[in-house]
Amino acid sequence: MPDLPMLSAQEAHALVASIDTGTLTGLRDRAIVGLMGSIECSPAAVVNLVLGDVLQQDELLQVRLPGLDGQRQRNVPCLPVPQAWLQAYLDRAGLSEPDALVFRRGGMRADVLSRRLLSQREIFSMVNDRAEAAGVRARLTWGAFRTAGLSIYLINATWTVQP
Repeated sequence: MPDLPMLSAQEAHALVASIDTGTLTGLRDRAIVGLMGSIECSPAAVVNLVLGDVLQQDELLQVRLPGLDGQRQRNVPCLPVPQAWLQAYLDRAGLSEPDALVFRRGGMRADVLSRRLLSQREIFSMVNDRAEAAGVRARLTWGAFRTAGLSIYLINATWTVQP
């Protein structure tokens, strides 16, 4: 079996730090990277996530993920840093309908999202473009996000969250 590309904590930091969060698409991309890395949210779950799947429980955000191999859905709590990233994105996106897609394609401007579904291919393209810009050499797959590097970084981050 070939080795999966892995993200070190330094590469994960560089990847996240390279995302311009001054735009809605930047906030979206950071939230996607945070979810994929912290709760091992698959790209298929990311593209199908609707606002009704993001649950507020007191101060904690949970994401309802589809069950694996016929299992029932499960609610997965967000870690504090990715939770803040997701909340900043949701606040700026202004989504209100429970069946609204959370992560949608970018529009003609960086601060506008279309109503169209963001595909898994587009997610991988975005992640790899962002990684390349950050100096990460490995071609990243979902397996790279399931490795310890990004999760450890997000758990131990002392990131200052700015909306």
